[in-house]
Amino acid sequence: DFILRIVERRKQKAYRKDERDTKVQYDAVFKSFAVLIVYIFIVSIALYTVYENAGFMPVGWVWFIAYSVVTAANLLVGIFTIIGYKKQGM
Repeated sequence: DFILRIVERRKQKAYRKDERDTKVQYDAVFKSFAVLIVYIFIVSIALYTVYENAGFMPVGWVWFIAYSVVTAANLLVGIFTIIGYKKQGM
């Protein structure tokens, strides 16, 4: 988000969002959502296989999944947005 704010500020006061910005942001959110679904699935399956015989999973791992998904979502949306702007030459 910080880098995106720098890019927006670089365009000075003439910066206005248009349909290209909206498309880049929608694409970034869609791609981030897809990556997050795969991430949650892989982490959940890995934890299930590790703790399958124990019969329970420590609650700390649930907190880890929750916080890491929030962090990853913020980072991924920013990364995919920057990539989308780079592809447009902005």
